[in-house]
Amino acid sequence: MQELHVRISIDVPFSPKLLEIRNIIEDTVASRDLGEVWNTTMGHTHMEIFIDYNGQKDSLEGIRSIIDALGLKNNTEYIIVRPLVA
Repeated sequence: MQELHVRISIDVPFSPKLLEIRNIIEDTVASRDLGEVWNTTMGHTHMEIFIDYNGQKDSLEGIRSIIDALGLKNNTEYIIVRPLVA
């Protein structure tokens, strides 16, 4: 498994609309079996979603397509965290 850190720039602090967007992302990632959202945070300038996924390109593209469909493509940064090697 790999960790994907999704950082979405927001122009308004916490709002019910942002909660709805976060829930849509979480629920859709789970229902499409693209990974597991294990943490989310929200501040004044960013919403961050942490997802464990299988590291496959198709899963990453599926996650990106969810965010793109919500109109957040230009506001989003994806950071893939490589697993630690012992």
